[in-house]
Amino acid sequence: INDIRIINVYVPNGSSLISDKFIYKQKWLECLKKYLEKYASKNIPICLLGDFNIAPQDKDIYNPEKYHETVMASSTERNLLHRALGGKLEDAFRIFEPKENNWTWWNYRHSSWEKDNGWRIDHIYVTEDILSCTNSCWIDREPRSKDKPSDHAPVIIDISWPPAETENEW
Repeated sequence: INDIRIINVYVPNGSSLISDKFIYKQKWLECLKKYLEKYASKNIPICLLGDFNIAPQDKDIYNPEKYHETVMASSTERNLLHRALGGKLEDAFRIFEPKENNWTWWNYRHSSWEKDNGWRIDHIYVTEDILSCTNSCWIDREPRSKDKPSDHAPVIIDISWPPAETENEW
C-alpha cells in the first residue's frame, strides 16, 4: 500500500519446547528472517504485523516468573524473532507505550480476561522510514470485551504516509 510492503504473519504457536511443533516454529522464524532480508537489502519500507505467539520481553507477560522459558516466552523464540527483525524493524507499540501491563491475548481458560492475565503476542514492526511517520500505536481492548470475542485484541498503528517532502531551505 503506497509503496509500503505490508507483511501479515501468523507465527506458529509451538505447543511446547520439547515438541516437533516447536522445531517447526524455529524453522519458520528462520525462513521469516531470510524473507525479510530480501526486502531490507532493497530498502523497501516494511510494516510487519500479526500474531507472533512470542512475548518479546518479560514485561509482555502478566506473570513472567511463572512462564519463564516456556513456549511463547523462551529465550530461543525471542532470539530468533530478534534475529529475524535484523535490527531493521522496530516494535512500533513499544515506541509509544513502554510501560507494562499491555496485553493483546488472554487465554479463554482460567478467567484470564476477567483477571487481566494477558500476554502481548500480537505486534507491529516497522522500518525507520515508517516509524518517523508514525503518529501512534495502541491496543484496542474494546472488541475483546464483547460476547464471543476472539482471544486477541487488535493492535492499531496510525501512519502519515507518504512522508512529507522536506522543503528546500535556500
